[in-house]
Amino acid sequence: MQIFRVRTGLVAAATCASLAVAGLPGVPVAVAAPAAAASAADYWDKHDSASVDLKADQSIDDVALGSTITFDVAAPESAPEGGSLSLFVDGQQVDELPATTLQAEYTFNSFGPHIVLARFTDTAGANPVRDVVLTVNVVGPQTRTNSESPLTATVVGTVNDATSSLESPVEVAPGDTVTYEVSSTVAEKVRRVETGIEPPVGFTYVEESADFNDGAAFHLTTRGMTFTNPQPGWFSSFTDPGWTRSPAPNDNYIGVHPGGRSYGLAEGATEKLKAQFVVPADAQPGLYEAAIGYMDGYGPATGTRALVPLPGTIVKVAAKEVPAPVAPGESSAPGAGDSSAIGPENTRPSKFNARCMSNGAPFGQDAESPKSMELSSTSPRWVREGEEFDVTLTPAPIETEGKADSATILRVDRVKIDMALPSPEVAEVVSYELVGEGQNLDGDAPTVTRINAAGEPAEDGGFLRLSGANKTVGNGPDTGLSQGGLGAEVNGKPVTYTLPAVKVRFKAVGKPGESVRTYLRSEGSAGQFNKPENFLSMAVTAKHSLAGTFTLGVNCVPSEKAQKSYLSSTTIVATPKPGEEPAPPVIDDEEPPVEEPPAEQPPSDWFSNFIANPAKLSLAAIIIGIANLLGIGAILVTLWGNGMFATFGANGSSGAGVPFWGPHGRN
Repeated sequence: MQIFRVRTGLVAAATCASLAVAGLPGVPVAVAAPAAAASAADYWDKHDSASVDLKADQSIDDVALGSTITFDVAAPESAPEGGSLSLFVDGQQVDELPATTLQAEYTFNSFGPHIVLARFTDTAGANPVRDVVLTVNVVGPQTRTNSESPLTATVVGTVNDATSSLESPVEVAPGDTVTYEVSSTVAEKVRRVETGIEPPVGFTYVEESADFNDGAAFHLTTRGMTFTNPQPGWFSSFTDPGWTRSPAPNDNYIGVHPGGRSYGLAEGATEKLKAQFVVPADAQPGLYEAAIGYMDGYGPATGTRALVPLPGTIVKVAAKEVPAPVAPGESSAPGAGDSSAIGPENTRPSKFNARCMSNGAPFGQDAESPKSMELSSTSPRWVREGEEFDVTLTPAPIETEGKADSATILRVDRVKIDMALPSPEVAEVVSYELVGEGQNLDGDAPTVTRINAAGEPAEDGGFLRLSGANKTVGNGPDTGLSQGGLGAEVNGKPVTYTLPAVKVRFKAVGKPGESVRTYLRSEGSAGQFNKPENFLSMAVTAKHSLAGTFTLGVNCVPSEKAQKSYLSSTTIVATPKPGEEPAPPVIDDEEPPVEEPPAEQPPSDWFSNFIANPAKLSLAAIIIGIANLLGIGAILVTLWGNGMFATFGANGSSGAGVPFWGPHGRN
């Protein structure tokens, strides 16, 4: 999990590095390199401060894409006792340890220059020791083939209908959807088995988005290295591209062909393939390039397989700002000469657990399923009394499988997430709105509704609810297990969903020294196990050859630790009188809650269990299976992300994020 401690603004300097990509000359690239704030730099110079020691276990000049580098960080002997070391890569904090030495690994999945910064922080939050910076240059994608003389072809690509380059990449953000279009023109007659697109590592395919030759019929036959024969009767040597042999595409590769076997392309023939992919929520800053994949010949043993970097498809994820170093004695709180009404933004991550319970399972075999949740909230570190400020929550894409052992997941409906609002004596709600529409959602359009404890719309309600037209499993005016509300179609296929972001504006009306804190909805019945008032609930529809089609209601309650821990905290400070200098407030830096993920029960086939011993049938297979592929959140509540909300995940599945605000009456 990436953790950031924001202190003050960034002062950056530009450096120049050389970028080498296979088949392309070195190109000068401007890189934003972190630099010390003037006060910290003055302190280091005045005190002749020693530097943090930073070493890499290999050369950093021409690093292959996908390489893992181990960094060793050490504090100098002059560093004060009791401090900590941290390592940043492109502004993302990789690790932090309260010790004099630190060792951390980082895998570079994007190419181009990467800024690695090591920092020492004392117990007061200051940086009396110089930062040290290394530039790691990662070489771009290479052509991979099983043949010394691969077929000569002209390949052209675009991203989001634009032709990009190293000098002018298309900028994208984590969670964005990108459209790749590739064109391949063969120089001579060839026998083709498959044409495909290999997105950058981690980019996930948007289901049903592929288009072959401007609407021509085709089969999506390969996912990663897994081939599915559309016509099993045909001899496999003329059908299977053989990606299980070298070279191997990444897990998100898609391959297509128009028939059930190999097909001929005449000299000068052109094939076009278009598809959408989602940038991962944890995408590293840097450059990314797609590749075209093709298999030509008469079988995997003798044919030519190649994965060729696709010109025109370079996208860039911008580096994050590194927190500026703080000289001893400085404070990020308002002080002399600070006329700003709102303090620097603070991102606070958390990791905790929740308990989910099914209701309405076949044969009455409902089961409990523990879930791990990750979230972070972003809000100002402080705000002057009477000022308005925003809390913005950004969703992350949700990756979901379509099978739970022998059951098939059909739909998720009536998803609702409840957020408790701060006490009106501390903060007023000025406005709230959705940002964007989300992706791959259906049912009723997403809505944000202010509600009371009964789930009814109320202008003075103590909660905000993200749902679809306030249709829920329970606790509301329109409840049940029928299809509707905020939902998504699964139909047994791997799919990716994204919820819209939410922006809420508050007005600080409390007294100086009070904090506007955010929590999960967990007071009263909402804090009890398996209640319709729980902050998260939804309906999951599945089918099985024995049980038929059935719909489960699911309620999730946060752990006791999560109920007590705040998600964000903004301190209210006094507005200074003319000529008066305000006293720096005491900023609460309580560590975010961190809980180890609960032990997951191994999934089993509930149908087989029933045949063996019907009396002891446990729906753990279905419930846990659904949890494993939906993460009870993957859709269930991956519902938010980018670190800004709760993430539910099981057995490695991606999680879900949820935004929340502090319970009514808490501050």
